[in-house]
Amino acid sequence: MDDPLAAITRTTLAAWIAHPRFNRHNGEGWWTGELYVAAKPFAEALQAHDGVVTQPDPSNRKGLYRVLDERDLIVAHGGQRIWPLFVTGPGEPLPRFVSALKLAPALYAGLELGPVFQGIIEPARAERKSSRHR
Repeated sequence: MDDPLAAITRTTLAAWIAHPRFNRHNGEGWWTGELYVAAKPFAEALQAHDGVVTQPDPSNRKGLYRVLDERDLIVAHGGQRIWPLFVTGPGEPLPRFVSALKLAPALYAGLELGPVFQGIIEPARAERKSSRHR
């Protein structure tokens, strides 16, 4: 990837995918056929890299989300960059609310994502219908 931010984002994502909490109810990333990550922790992981620069302030998460969107590294939800989701893991009685980023497929193309999340990911603002993502 020629874009330094894209390369840092992909490297950060690869580390998250390799983490044992990936695809877990209490984790910070889920593969459903699409890839979601918890927005704030992922932004903080990106901001820990020296090469991440946003205008005007690299510590501003909203500015980072804007830059990720402008570079087509995330997929917006309507006009919003953050996806409000409920995540329910297998055997978990209650869903967990997560403000998530949906990552662009180009970021994870070629990465070993493993099996899809066996729980449920659903929009938080929509009528709550159970739909498995397999």
